[in-house]
Amino acid sequence: MISQKIFFTGLFALICLGLYICIICRNFKIVEETKNRLIFQIRPTFSWTSSIFFGGFALISILFTLTIPPITIINCTHYSPPISTHQPSFNTNCELTAINWLGREQSKIIIPELREALLEAKLYDGINSAFDRYRGVLVTAQENIPLIDGYISPAQPAYQHLLTIVSQINSFLENPLKESLTIYDETEKRLGYTGFAISAFVGLVTFLILAFAPYITCSFDRELNLVTIERSSLFGKKIFEHKTSDITAVTVEDASEEANYRLVLMLSSGEKLPLTYFFSSGWHEKQHMANRVQKFLRIGKQ
Repeated sequence: MISQKIFFTGLFALICLGLYICIICRNFKIVEETKNRLIFQIRPTFSWTSSIFFGGFALISILFTLTIPPITIINCTHYSPPISTHQPSFNTNCELTAINWLGREQSKIIIPELREALLEAKLYDGINSAFDRYRGVLVTAQENIPLIDGYISPAQPAYQHLLTIVSQINSFLENPLKESLTIYDETEKRLGYTGFAISAFVGLVTFLILAFAPYITCSFDRELNLVTIERSSLFGKKIFEHKTSDITAVTVEDASEEANYRLVLMLSSGEKLPLTYFFSSGWHEKQHMANRVQKFLRIGKQ
């Protein structure tokens, strides 16, 4: 339960961090502005925000998965207590030893005077009906100790394995001639593999977002009559050059049926030169930059 709280707390923190970066980081950054030169950058803030969220989610998933022990060793032994009319002829002590993914002991629980093993049911409300899920529990005189934290459905393959473990423990309790019982429970190993697979997939998504997110630098030089658009990413760099005298307007183009926009240079040939391949939100910021570039180039409305 503690690991689940850590997971959801970390996820909430990531969402807040992503929203914070998305709000305070502007897409446009002026690098240089003089009488004859204007250089600004278009930063992939949405990609940064997405990569922080997905990358953080992958990291939290891995850390959460590492807290799940893939193997639990159940070791029970019979022993004879001092003779007493109030005690049975033998008692049973057990140890639950959780082994982590590195093969080392993660935790150990001592269970004195085990009485029985049983399936504990918990009722869940479904869409159309209620249904039960179960987990194995070791019953002692003082408390009930769960074999696993989560509950599983009878339809899951792990349920039959859980039934077998409960049956083995109860058979051992009824057989005083058998000195010890050792069971290797790998019920949660599949859950761990699923967690690692999800983490790997989300990590790959994070890498692809960062790899394809272009960092664009736009340079306008009136003295050289040159505009340079440089798109950089992890896969390389592309540079496009045009004459500033060929630019007739700087407009904000909107995507059809969506509130997303991008900056576009209109050329005298009738060609459109978008500064970014993708559309994004933020019309006011883009319109402000379009007006700023037009004012610098002395085109359009002054």
